[in-house]
Amino acid sequence: MDSKTIRKKLNDKFDGISHKWIKFDLEEIEILEKVKLSIKDAINDKKITNFDARKIIKHFKRHEFIWLKFKSCSGRSHLICTCEVIDEKNSKIEVKLLPAAVLYADLLGGTPKGLKLFKLSKVGQSDIDWVKPDDGITDEIYPPIEEEMTRLGYELYKMTFLEKQGKLNEYVESLKN
Repeated sequence: MDSKTIRKKLNDKFDGISHKWIKFDLEEIEILEKVKLSIKDAINDKKITNFDARKIIKHFKRHEFIWLKFKSCSGRSHLICTCEVIDEKNSKIEVKLLPAAVLYADLLGGTPKGLKLFKLSKVGQSDIDWVKPDDGITDEIYPPIEEEMTRLGYELYKMTFLEKQGKLNEYVESLKN
């Protein structure tokens, strides 16, 4: 398709929609990698904190899809669509996508806040906001422990780690006191 046709199809897709939110499955690796790279760049540019970046990624994983706000399409012969990741604090991270990806993306059907995509139950909240305690447990695994584990998962991991070092009994006794 030529750029004029693609631009028309994009205009038709979002005709009458004031909040142009689109979503992609996490299985769409290319989109996921572009979003992660944009978030990483935003952290380096101090536009978003590392904690907030991890939090939005955890929200994406929890819902099993990524949501982006379509902003604009620019270019003449080579179109590029500008979208944004917007977190619950309204920090905006720009993501550039090919128009075909935006054209075939599903519509979100509302705003993330309106659809309560940032809301969690009290049990889930502790897992999203969880920060690894500075308890001397270190590991050379990637991604970092706090990105991949819940609070409960970390406690189980910690107990196994201490058991291997022969220090589990000391830890259990410290919990009793």
